[in-house]
Amino acid sequence: MAGAERQGARYRRCGDVEVREADGNIFLAGGSANEIYLLDPLATAFWRLLEQPQTLDEVGAVFAAAFPDVPPAQLAKDIRNLAATLERAGMVQTG
Repeated sequence: MAGAERQGARYRRCGDVEVREADGNIFLAGGSANEIYLLDPLATAFWRLLEQPQTLDEVGAVFAAAFPDVPPAQLAKDIRNLAATLERAGMVQTG
């Protein structure tokens, strides 16, 4: 889990991230690493959900409804890992 990840922490997009959409793909640029990220479908859905701050439980509930055949534990792990990766990159933050 990310250092800032806490039970009930609300994740939100960082304000200094540039977002570009091209050919159905979302690219994020900037953040603390000042890199460009091409989001995969899971990350794209996560990013779109963070239009409004969300807890990982809230994100998980949406994903569980969208992907009922995926075990909830696997979804939760994937969401936690994604949140931690984007947080380390400075693309999302809690608070």
